[in-house]
Amino acid sequence: MKNRQEAVDWIKSLRPFGYKPGTDRMVRMLERLNHPERQLKFVHIAGTNGKGSNVAFLASIFRENGYDVGTYISPGNTTYLSRIAYNGEEIQEGALVEIATTLKELADELALTEEGAPTEFEILTMIAILYFARYTYPDLVIWETGLGGLHDSTNVVYPLISLITNVAFDHMHILGNTLGEIAFQKAGIIKPGVPVVTGVNGGEAGRVIEEQAKEKRASIYRLGEEFRILDPVMNHERQTFTFQSPFRELKGLDLGLKGEHQFANAATALMAAELLRTYFAFHLEEEGIRKGLVKAANPGRMEVVNRHPLILLDGAHNPHGMRAVAHSIPALYSYRKMILLLSIMQDKLADEMLQALIPLAHTVVVTRARNKRALDPEQLAEKIRNINPRMPIYIVEEPTEAVKSALHLTEKEDLLFITGSLYLLESIRDELEREIAMKVGDID
Repeated sequence: MKNRQEAVDWIKSLRPFGYKPGTDRMVRMLERLNHPERQLKFVHIAGTNGKGSNVAFLASIFRENGYDVGTYISPGNTTYLSRIAYNGEEIQEGALVEIATTLKELADELALTEEGAPTEFEILTMIAILYFARYTYPDLVIWETGLGGLHDSTNVVYPLISLITNVAFDHMHILGNTLGEIAFQKAGIIKPGVPVVTGVNGGEAGRVIEEQAKEKRASIYRLGEEFRILDPVMNHERQTFTFQSPFRELKGLDLGLKGEHQFANAATALMAAELLRTYFAFHLEEEGIRKGLVKAANPGRMEVVNRHPLILLDGAHNPHGMRAVAHSIPALYSYRKMILLLSIMQDKLADEMLQALIPLAHTVVVTRARNKRALDPEQLAEKIRNINPRMPIYIVEEPTEAVKSALHLTEKEDLLFITGSLYLLESIRDELEREIAMKVGDID
């Protein structure tokens, strides 16, 4: 391999191998490479929603306190390779090519064994480990699961902290049909003796996580019990709250990431940071914590890319996430009417997502994200009509053309909300930036 594109093409060529649960292939590759993951300090994050925001908050807090931070997220929030980053910069081309060349030899060998060829996600995970362990040497790696936890490719590390954001219905065909079954998969990241931080408290999911922590003799810190959110305020001007933990209380914390769901995300990230500060000798100044919360950025999550008209991007892709976003938008932003640009994957609970979203909308443009799992726009339009038969709906198959159509329908006092899938945001981001630069002229 000679350049970034050749490396990416090879990684994507593994996509037909699909999803293979289990870590056997990962373990085999790590053994051959003398376990580079053992050189790194991890915070391992699982959960249905909020993983990316927790990564963003934690990375920002530690960077503001002078630490070098590696992050691994899934999927990328701006580009394909943005999922692997060091201090906010995606993996360097030279390192990528060298690592991919090394891993291709291992992948070819694995393909001839009973384990079979590694998957695209397994190779990306291996690249992240090698990049951090052999090229960048971060003080801390914030490590996001891809799917579930127990059988996820990332579950080959022994972290300092395990963090489970929340548990809701998503990927049921893989993770299970009850919240308890899904929670069991998420709790698979819990390791013996490793503290657990979770936004899940009570209910079937909470009981499962508590049982797994007890079985592993892992201390557990639950939102609403061991740590709390006090005095939350969310309006057009600011979003702020007080954080209370067994170690200290931090009052009047401002958040850079917006939405009611970000209170919980900030609190779980803060609890993990407090454990790292208290038990693992990370020096975190209060000023750095406050600045980190304000500066945290997570593209594709309540991301404002223009003000007049207001253009908002969010990759909400399940009912739990969509309800949180739909509830937050009217509280945070002023606008005359909402224009929706929408694409949803076939394997998502589209009807429940739309129930939360469509009552806010004035007009909808439906399209197809560049992903084979994207729901057919005609079917998506029919689901919208079942909720509101009078809703004006425009069907534009090609996402870049859909952006143009949606902008044409949006006036200066309106909100253009682009949502339903991170794959949609990836499909339209470049075209949206061009159109804003050419026609809107008020990009922030």
